[in-house]
Amino acid sequence: MGDDLPAIEAALREGRATPFTRWPPAVEYGARCQLIGLYPNDLSPTDLGINKQQARFMGRAALMAARAARIALEQSGVESGELAVVVGSGTGDVDAHVEIHNKLAKTKNAKRVSPTIIPRLMASTVSANLASVLGTTGPSFSATAACAGGAYNVLLAAELIEQGRVESAIAGGVEVADIHFFAGFDSMRAYNGQDNDHPERASRPYAADRAGFIFSSGATPACSSARCIASTAPSAAGATISREPSDDIPYPRRTPRMGAPRRVADSRVSRTTRPAPSEKMKPARSAA
Repeated sequence: MGDDLPAIEAALREGRATPFTRWPPAVEYGARCQLIGLYPNDLSPTDLGINKQQARFMGRAALMAARAARIALEQSGVESGELAVVVGSGTGDVDAHVEIHNKLAKTKNAKRVSPTIIPRLMASTVSANLASVLGTTGPSFSATAACAGGAYNVLLAAELIEQGRVESAIAGGVEVADIHFFAGFDSMRAYNGQDNDHPERASRPYAADRAGFIFSSGATPACSSARCIASTAPSAAGATISREPSDDIPYPRRTPRMGAPRRVADSRVSRTTRPAPSEKMKPARSAA
C-alpha cells in the first residue's frame, strides 16, 4: 500500500483493497500460496537520506523501519533526542545470514566475512540501527515474540513512559519478505493457497469461508509521548502479558479491569513489581 497515508485512509474508508501480487520466489519454489504484499516504494539509503557509512550496517527491515519512523516523528512533532526506541522484527535480516553462510562456504575463511555483519545479524538489528540513524540517546531494545512482537514493543514503550524513564518513545514492529520464512508458513498451511488467481480476496483468515492469510511486508513504528499515554491511560492500564495454557507463546492481551497496569505470572512470564517513585531512574547518558 506504500506510505501515502491520506490515500491509504481513503481506500480503507471506501473499502478498497490493494490486490496482492504473485511473488516470483514463491512461484519458483512451488509454494502453495504464491501471493504476497510488498512495500512498493524506494528504500535505497540515498532516498532515505542515510549515508553510506550507516547503510553498511542496515538490512531491509532496518531501512523500512527508518522510513516509517521518520514519518511518525514528523507527524508527532516529537524531537528524536532522548527518545526511546522499542522496535523489533520477527525475522530480522535473513539476507545477512545467507550472506555470511555463502561467504564461508565459498572462501572457507572467516577473515573474509564483513566486519559490518553483526549489526545486521543480531536480533536487535532494527532498534539498534534506528537509534543510530535517528541519533537518539534513550533506551534502545527489541522484543521478539512471533506475531505478537509489535504489540509487546508498544506495551513496553508505554511502560517506559508511564514509569517516567523517558518522555517519548517510538515503538512497533517491522517485517520484510523472505523466502525462508515464507516457505515455513506455507508448509504450515497458514497461508491461503486456494486463491492465487483471485488476489483481491485471498487474505481472509477470519471470514466465514476463511482460507488463511497472505503475508505482507510493512513497518508500524508509532511515536508516543507522556501526554499521549496520559490521555489513553484506561487503554494502557488494561494491557497485560499472559498466555493461555494451550498457547505456544505468550502474548499481550486486554484485561477487563481498568486499573493500575499489572502483569500476569505464568510458566513463562515472571511477576514483576513497579518501582516506587523514589526508585525511578532516568537512563544514563552515553559517554559518547
